[in-house]
Amino acid sequence: MFDDASTYVKQVLFMLRGKAGQASYEAFARAFRFALRMRFDKSVDQIVRQDVLEDLPTNIQKFKSIVETFKRLNAKIAWVEEKIKRGQAVATSYQSALTEARRAATWRALEAGARHESNNSHHEKLSQQLATAEDDERELFVKSNRAKALLAAMREQIGRLQDLQQAHSDHQQNAQAQHDREAAENRATARGTEFARELKNLVRMVKNACADESVTLWRNELEACVVRLQQTLGIDVAPDAEFLQRAMRDLGLVATQAAQSLDVTHLELKNRAEEAGKQVQVLEAALARAQTGRARLSDSTQYLINELKERGLDPTPVCDLVRVTDTKWQPVIEAYLVNNVEALLLRESEEDEAFEVYRGLQGKRAIYGVKIVRASRMRSPAPAATDSVAALIEGKNQHAVTYLRGKLGNLKRAEHSAEALRGERTLTIDGMLVGPGDFERLALVHSSRLRIGAGEMSQVGILKDDLKKQRLLVHEFTAKADAVAALRYSLQTMAAAETSRLIASHGANLREALHNRAVARQRLEISASEEYQQLCTKLSESTKALSELEGAHLQAHEAAVRADAALVGLRSQLGQSSEALASSAEMQECRRADLDYDAVYAFDHWDKLLERFDDDYTAMAEHCRNQGQNCSTAMARHISTAQNFLGAYLSEYREALNDESTADWRLSKEWIEQQILRLEATELAGYKKEAQEAYEASQKTFRQDVALALNSNLKLLHDTFDRFNKALKFTPAFTNGERYQFIYRVRPDLEPLLKFVKNVSDFGSDGNLFGEPGSIPVQFEELLRDKTTMGNAAAKSPLDDYREFYEFDIRIDCEDPQTGVSKTVGHLSKRIGPGSGGEHRAPLYVIAGAALYSAYRMDKNNRDGLRLILLDEAFDKMDAPNIVATMRYMQELGLQVLMASPGENLATLTAFLNRYFEIQKDPDLHVIEVQERRVSEAMRMQFREDLWEFHPELLEQELQRVRREVIAPAIRAPLPAA
Repeated sequence: MFDDASTYVKQVLFMLRGKAGQASYEAFARAFRFALRMRFDKSVDQIVRQDVLEDLPTNIQKFKSIVETFKRLNAKIAWVEEKIKRGQAVATSYQSALTEARRAATWRALEAGARHESNNSHHEKLSQQLATAEDDERELFVKSNRAKALLAAMREQIGRLQDLQQAHSDHQQNAQAQHDREAAENRATARGTEFARELKNLVRMVKNACADESVTLWRNELEACVVRLQQTLGIDVAPDAEFLQRAMRDLGLVATQAAQSLDVTHLELKNRAEEAGKQVQVLEAALARAQTGRARLSDSTQYLINELKERGLDPTPVCDLVRVTDTKWQPVIEAYLVNNVEALLLRESEEDEAFEVYRGLQGKRAIYGVKIVRASRMRSPAPAATDSVAALIEGKNQHAVTYLRGKLGNLKRAEHSAEALRGERTLTIDGMLVGPGDFERLALVHSSRLRIGAGEMSQVGILKDDLKKQRLLVHEFTAKADAVAALRYSLQTMAAAETSRLIASHGANLREALHNRAVARQRLEISASEEYQQLCTKLSESTKALSELEGAHLQAHEAAVRADAALVGLRSQLGQSSEALASSAEMQECRRADLDYDAVYAFDHWDKLLERFDDDYTAMAEHCRNQGQNCSTAMARHISTAQNFLGAYLSEYREALNDESTADWRLSKEWIEQQILRLEATELAGYKKEAQEAYEASQKTFRQDVALALNSNLKLLHDTFDRFNKALKFTPAFTNGERYQFIYRVRPDLEPLLKFVKNVSDFGSDGNLFGEPGSIPVQFEELLRDKTTMGNAAAKSPLDDYREFYEFDIRIDCEDPQTGVSKTVGHLSKRIGPGSGGEHRAPLYVIAGAALYSAYRMDKNNRDGLRLILLDEAFDKMDAPNIVATMRYMQELGLQVLMASPGENLATLTAFLNRYFEIQKDPDLHVIEVQERRVSEAMRMQFREDLWEFHPELLEQELQRVRREVIAPAIRAPLPAA
């Protein structure tokens, strides 16, 4: 008894083996099944290759061992090359970071250079101003001394005139009148000075207002008011009360309108200052978060956090409390969650108060779109499915994890398109979101804007700069608002009734003083002589001139003092400028001394900066600073990418990096570069050397052993095909006079290798007197590498299978009935498709016979042993010529045919049978009747007598008969009448 069918069949093949050896079980099974199946379920090439030709592997143990060694070394080389490739990806990212670091350092040096040039330009301007101020100071002191000398001379002249006045005879009689006149003169001068001072102050206030851009719409009207007010100036001229009143009224109307317009401007600037102040608070909070490794929040979220903290609450964004376990999915997860990642989590006892605070923010303080988690309403969720997106959310705070997992719901992760479209709700890593009724693509969140987990420390510098800018904006808006408020107050003062009354009062006082002066002069003129009056007039004029000289001297002296003070200030500024210049020069040298500074890059960009900004070094420095910040940001991004790659590299290849190198990306870069150099110089080079040695050994073995084994198998293939084709030539033609021939064509890419194999067989591995095999073709190395490629072990190679040198087909020839010359009419591989039953099935019998012939290891000298071919529904839908040709072919091959066939083919098949069984069913008794019929040699010969394939003369006799039947009627036909 046998355990299974295969064991039984193998035993049968062994027991019934011929002299050529036991049949191959695998080849026999394939050929036997093909004979029963009889259909083209594969290409003709595959059928001939797999079912007809026997699998004869190149079993050279030494070559196998070398191939395995070569395979192992190739695997190691591939592993090292992949490791180098991964390392180079890390090194490339680090190199990009280094490039950006060098650019950032260079831009910082360019910024320092621009600031140094700005300081140098400022220093030169101050030096020029100082030289000019020194010249002005000397000139002013000369003017002051000259005015002082004139003042002394005038005082001496007044003293002489006073002596002459007192010595005059009319002085005693007119002393009181003269005293009254002098008092009236002094009062008139004082009143005129007061009026002029107040009016000039008002005019100066109006002019200052006109200079401000905020009152551009009213500038012309205000300037017209200034002109009218200046017309009333003059100490000795009494202002017209009505004219002055109209001028003040017009000024009040214009100033009122201008002041009202400034209310809106002042309110806008105040609001902008408040907004900038709130932004300062947001940036301060963002800076504090960045310094502690947390990501920056949106402005609305930070505003609400500030409001809640002012009420004593303690909100925490959920993005600070969770993490994404697979960072590759974080950009798409945050794109899906949007602002839910910033939802605020409070203690359950604080939720009601937070609701009231949130609701109470009205007007400008209103905040929208920020979510607050209701932790008190949460229930313990079911565990997330392992393939869900929610499963990637983890954290120590269960409320935060539950909230975000709830937002993700039952969303599944999908890698491939088919998987994504097959699910109900799926998400791919590149942002494709598939729902029950639609799908869309989400924009992935950039790595610099990710909020879940830790933030980047590289944002600290950027936030500090932004905070500095925002504080400057607060100062700027506040200063502008204060300036507008001061201007508005000034305009309101111009329009005030008190101002009009004050100016009118000073005008009335001046008119009264001028009137009293005129009366006093008239009284003195009546009582005094002409000589005394001239003396008094001259003394009065001198006194007046003395007052003017005193004013001029005071003005010149004050100007000289101011010039001296300004000179001191300029010298101080020049000293500070010198210090700033030295400091900027030192900073420039320091930044140029930075190891990352690139002199060539700086040289290339400095000329471009000069072309763009000319001598505006402040704008140039700001541009350089922005470029440096951009490069620093890019550097941080590349460092982050490199560190992610490095982490994966260390994990994948079980490498270790010390803490110092982990903390310093430059040391990490140096380490990975050393790793690559070591791998390329030692491991990879060593493996490649060993692989080359193995390859050379494989060449030698191939020459000495493999090529001979392959040539032996190839010779067997040629002999087998010759036997098939010879048998097919001796058989009668199939339908339409067709004959079949097995053919094989050398694959063009393998022709050099096949030629070498034949040369080795002809001339030996090292050559002989008749020639040399030549060098091994390059195809050998290519095939060897393909054979040893990871994942390619199952691929067929000519080094293993001799059949892979060729492509197989069955040629269809047809003989010309007149000339007997055969010509090719097609190939079976092209014919499979339309055609008659015979045209389709006859080649199947040809292939089946060839397959079993090969499986039984038969040849012209070995035709003993098992030769059975089993046919089911034999020759169904085939005509007699095809049946005869097929059976003759089977006989030529020496096969023993056992068939089950329909009864209509019995007359033709009897010419070949030894015996057959008639199987019939009794319709009445419902039993099967089997009757054996033996066919004798005489009976077979008798049935062959009617077959022209055995008796070609029958065909000629039939042709003669047909010709006679055609000619006889023509002879018997009467001739036509003349």
